[in-house]
Amino acid sequence: MDAPPPLPPADQTDPAVCANCGNPQLSDRTPLPVCEPCRYAMVRFPFPVWVKVCATVVIALLAAALVQIPQKWQAAMSYAGAGQYAQSNDWDAAYASYKPLAINHRDDTDMQLRFAEACVKSHHLREAIETMNTLEGRRVSQHQMDKANQVGDALEFALKREAKNATSNRTLQN
Repeated sequence: MDAPPPLPPADQTDPAVCANCGNPQLSDRTPLPVCEPCRYAMVRFPFPVWVKVCATVVIALLAAALVQIPQKWQAAMSYAGAGQYAQSNDWDAAYASYKPLAINHRDDTDMQLRFAEACVKSHHLREAIETMNTLEGRRVSQHQMDKANQVGDALEFALKREAKNATSNRTLQN
């Protein structure tokens, strides 16, 4: 692909010929002293293929991102709402809010830990056990490890309390 023709020099002495190629027929579509083929080459110089490809890729990525914004925004709002329920110790509401998020984000360790905590504190112990089992073998940060240990301890305590209550209920029934 050729480069566009240079602009005419500012100090051209003969304005009756094309400043680029010397053609005596000047274009009537521009005030510049250029002929029609040179004017067309200056105005219609095509973009290089790499510019067109890059622009297409950027537009495609932008379109994909715009399509996902509502879904991601809704998930973020649900996550924030579930966090507020957890902070206010409304564990049943936190469990209900975290559950669809935990299903859709199984690879997110923090999400799974928060869901497991909500399960324990809202007495959904089976789901807490299943969720904690899915976390086994993952690479985690120290903060995540501490949180997992905290949730695991709370789960163990809740299971012992449930077993103790079941034993005392059987004794009362007999």
